Amino acid sequence: MLLQFLLYYMKKVFSVFVVVGVFILIIIMVMKKKKLPKGLSLNNPFNIKVGNDWQGESIIKDPVFESYVDMESGIRAGLINLYNAYFSKGLTLAAMVHKYAPEKDNNNEAAYVAFLSEKTGVLSNQVPFRFQWLLLASAIMRNEQGQDIMSAEELKPIAIKYNLLNYV
Repeated sequence: MLLQFLLYYMKKVFSVFVVVGVFILIIIMVMKKKKLPKGLSLNNPFNIKVGNDWQGESIIKDPVFESYVDMESGIRAGLINLYNAYFSKGLTLAAMVHKYAPEKDNNNEAAYVAFLSEKTGVLSNQVPFRFQWLLLASAIMRNEQGQDIMSAEELKPIAIKYNLLNYV
């Protein structure tokens, strides 16, 4: 009788420990869950600042960065912005970064240029070629968000869909 009594309560105690253990694991997993970079949560992988009216803008507003209804709209805006404001001007890679990600915005321009140069093969004092536009876009998104977003090959269908390859 005593043995049955002990076994019964041991099962109960064990069940409580299992439930508590699972609960603690869930809490740890939730706390460790990585928060999305701001640009991704706003569907703005280029971190375009507020200031233009873009097709596909979201009603969700951020005081600093544009937000878009979906990632494709943010990428479209980023590609157009990259081309119109930087690429079409014939700027060197260093000059693009100085304008796109200046030190005054807490960017390390030298590190940014080195990263883009490594990813694209464009030297800091070179003007990127037309065929490097999407490589540059992919590298910028990677640098802005801290993770790979899309390769140049993955960006190409979006550029084609919105007739953006005619720009370059």
